[in-house]
Parts: sequence; C-alpha cells; structure tokens
Amino acid sequence: MCPLYFVFILKFAAGETLKGHQQPLGSHAPPLGVTFIGKFSSPGVFYENFVKESQPLLMKSPLLDTPFPAFEKWTDDFLREEYGSEVVSVEQSKKEKRNLRPSTMTLHEFLDLYQKKNVYMVQSLPSSMKDDVHLPITLQCGGTQHLLHDAVLWMSSGGTKSVLHSDKLDNLLCVLSGTKDVILIDKAYQSDVEAHGFVQEGTYSTVDVDSVNLKQYPRLKAVPWHRAHLEAGDCIYIPYKWYHQINSCGGDMNRNVAVNYWFSHRWWHNATDCRAFHLLNITEPLSKFTFASPNEQIRSHILEPFGEMDSISKADFVSVFLAEATLAGEFFHYISKNQTTEVLSWAQLYAFDIDDAVMKFPELFAAGVKLQKEKVHKKKPQKEPIKVQDDFQEESDRKINIPMITPDDEEFEKMLEEVAKHGGSAHRTANDERPVINDVKVKVTSKGQKQETKLDTDKEKRSSHRHDEF
Repeated sequence: MCPLYFVFILKFAAGETLKGHQQPLGSHAPPLGVTFIGKFSSPGVFYENFVKESQPLLMKSPLLDTPFPAFEKWTDDFLREEYGSEVVSVEQSKKEKRNLRPSTMTLHEFLDLYQKKNVYMVQSLPSSMKDDVHLPITLQCGGTQHLLHDAVLWMSSGGTKSVLHSDKLDNLLCVLSGTKDVILIDKAYQSDVEAHGFVQEGTYSTVDVDSVNLKQYPRLKAVPWHRAHLEAGDCIYIPYKWYHQINSCGGDMNRNVAVNYWFSHRWWHNATDCRAFHLLNITEPLSKFTFASPNEQIRSHILEPFGEMDSISKADFVSVFLAEATLAGEFFHYISKNQTTEVLSWAQLYAFDIDDAVMKFPELFAAGVKLQKEKVHKKKPQKEPIKVQDDFQEESDRKINIPMITPDDEEFEKMLEEVAKHGGSAHRTANDERPVINDVKVKVTSKGQKQETKLDTDKEKRSSHRHDEF
C-alpha cells in the first residue's frame, strides 16, 4: 500500500489533475455517437448524408443478410487450402510502429504463426480472392465505382492498435471476424490534432494511444471524439481526412479479420447512374470491378476547391491553379473539348481522361491548386438523428422505418420506447455506459409484403500508401 500511496502524493503535489492524462486515447471526455442503420446504405443516401457532409456511418450487420462469401467461409483451414501460396505482408508489432519494416511470407506460413506471435497481416487483396469479397451496393454506382483504389485484407489474433492518423481517401471497413473499436475525430479539429507531434509525411500523430501525455499534447484535451463499436458483420464509413484510431479484439475465436475498400473522395454524385439499382443490400464480386488509376486522387485534389459549387466558371477554375493562368485556361478548354463555353458541369469534370491530362499538363499539376483551409470550429453533438430516406423511390415502393439515433444518454429512453415497438430490446453493457442496441427487429414493407430484418448491437504488391491498422 505504501508505494501506491507515495506515487499518488507525488502526482497530486505535481498538480497532475488533467482528466485523461496518461490514460488511453479518448479518456479525456465522453464519446459522441455515430449514426447507424441496419443495412448497406443506398448510394444516393450515402453520398448526400455522409460523403458530402463528411460524416461517419455505421452499418450494422449487413453482411449477415447479403451475399458475401468471405464472411461465410473464410475459416483458417479454408484460407490455408485455397489461398495458402499467396505471398502476404506481415507487420512485426501489434501496436503499430511505422518505423518498422514489414516482412513477407506465404499466407500458409502466416496462418501457422499469427496465433503465437506479436504480428498481424495487412495485404492488398490478391486477385485470386476477389470473387469471395463482394462490393456493397453503397459503392456500386453514382461514380464511386470508378474511384476504387484498393481492397485490403487485415488479419490478427486481436489486440492490435493503430496510431492516430488520417487518410486522403474515403474508407469503408467491414469486419468479418472479431470486433473493432473505432475512435473518430472530425477533420475540423485539424489544428488541435496536428498542433504537437504530428508527422505530416505520414499524416499520423506520435501520441501514445495507450497513455496520452496531455502535457506534451495539450490541445487534445479539448477535442471531441466519436466512438463506434463493430461486431462481425458490421461495416463503417470513415470519411477522408477524419482522424481515427482503431483497436481490434479477437473475440472468442482469438481471430480478427477485416476487409476495407479505399476510394477517392468524390465531389459530385451522378444520380442518373444509379437509376438501374432498385434493390438494397445487393453485392457483387470485387473481381467485376476495375481499380482506378492513382491519378484519380489528383482529380479529387484539384476539384476540392469547387466542392460547394453547382457548376464552375472559367474564371473560378483558372483562379485556383498555382501555375500561370494561360496554362490553366488551356486545361479548361481541354475539359470542355474546346467548346465555346465559360462554365464546366460536374459531368464534364468527371468525364475527361485524367491520365491523359496529367501527361498534357504536367507543369499545371506539379504546381498544384489553392485549397481553402478547414474551418476550425467546435461542433456541438448532433441532437437529432439523420433521417434517411430511400433514394430508389422511382423504381420501388419499398419503405423502410429504421430507428436511427445518436447513441447518447439523453436519447436512450426514447430509443427504448421505439425499439420496443418493433419487438426488440436494448441494454447498456457492463463496462460501458453508452447504450447498445441488441436484436432490434425493424419492419420493412416492400410491394405490400411485410418482412423482418435484424439490426444487431496482382500476385499483389502492397499498396503504395500506408494503411491504418485495423
């Protein structure tokens, strides 16, 4: 008892009273919730409410109700038998250390090792495995399907921890086995997160996620954060540039498997492209889709200054480029196919060949564009849930009534009442006072019929950008 008492006195005398100091990331303040639904989001709803608004979305249990072979049959024995000869990249520490070089081995070798050693696998999905991994309807139309850059397979025995970081790509992460806890921080708090100990070349913080030194990183104590808990079968959208840190657990099987899809941030949704998609929760094998040129990230970057505009005038277009105006003007007419127009539509901005453009205007792209700095503001917690409306009204009379809440204490009682109406239940976990939905049955009416669906609480090289550890 004496040593513990002595340590306490020293800390008190030193004035160490910062809440969350020397504790895990997020201990400084209660978490905010994340909007969730019990299915894969339809493309229009997903873009308008989450991609465009830069808001995360938790999709509960869609893999339980949709074709996704990897979720159903990827046992260790199956992976060893079918894909054991694939060469994979293996990190040598479960707590992410970006100065450590990964090793390579066959998947068979990794499967024999991962339950015994402090390692985890992160590998761009080999072509041979792309029939087993499907692409959700959420990303299949509207233009997003042309902006897919990578699909990455993650595997460990649990206990992995990523650094706090951000990515310049949008991310859809799906858990096949085990659980994940995701800490999310809005990109609006860039100045706070990056004030101390931030490595710009890798867009990650050097803060120790297990023991945050709030004296060394003082501005983190004022940053609000969101928490999402993912079970097997869940998927989460992490908006580009949002800071996040992920902890994985192996669960009862001591096994954690996940797949994530990287795609360039899109500034315009082509609704016409989605008219043929009248079903929800459908998936297609990833092998049917082609990954985008890396230059699509350049397109996304140069279009960012125009994100809030319906159309782009020649004057506005030319003004953002750091290269000379004459060259930017030539690029404008290249996009418009030399038509006598002073305005570009979003359809035109996404129709031109970005690879050809990079070859024709190398100086323009090398100079870059002027980007408005993020407005740093302190957002208040969202009090009202996002009301999701089906964006397939023209093709189907399917109507969905899903209770969607921001899971904070203030709304918990209201949620209980709504859940009870649908024959479900909700509870608080023993170690976490945040509300958790459990076995909520949601009524779905489609063409006069009622159903019930559950909502639960090449050989390939490694990708050129560093992924976060899931």
